[in-house]
Amino acid sequence: MCCNHAKSDLTLIEDVLKEYADIKGSLITILQKAQSIYGYLPADVLNYISDKTGIPAAKVFTGEA
Repeated sequence: MCCNHAKSDLTLIEDVLKEYADIKGSLITILQKAQSIYGYLPADVLNYISDKTGIPAAKVFTGEA
């Protein structure tokens, strides 16, 4: 059986990204808030965070930025 690959509502994370846009080193906080919003960290949300912050996806997925 195949998993459901529904897209996440990316508008839910917009306020968090705006709040931390100019704060260097805020990736972990953004990830924590995203997990609080979605209940987990969906891949499409992680990729969106990467796109919006300019942090490479590999660093976002590992939380190393």
